[in-house]
Amino acid sequence: MESTRNAEPLFQTPDQRSTGTVTYRVYMDGAWRNIEGQADWKNLPQKELIQKIEEVYYTPK
Repeated sequence: MESTRNAEPLFQTPDQRSTGTVTYRVYMDGAWRNIEGQADWKNLPQKELIQKIEEVYYTPK
């Protein structure tokens, strides 16, 4: 996995609102992807948001 270069909150559906999650737009592995993450992550600075996403979604092989 390449390092994540950009991450930003994208949208929150009504179902996500009830579960406290948000869809994030993330640039990783050379492509944009939509991932689901915790709603409170959207208040983090960019660097910390990327660290959280990599902690959750990156699994070393």
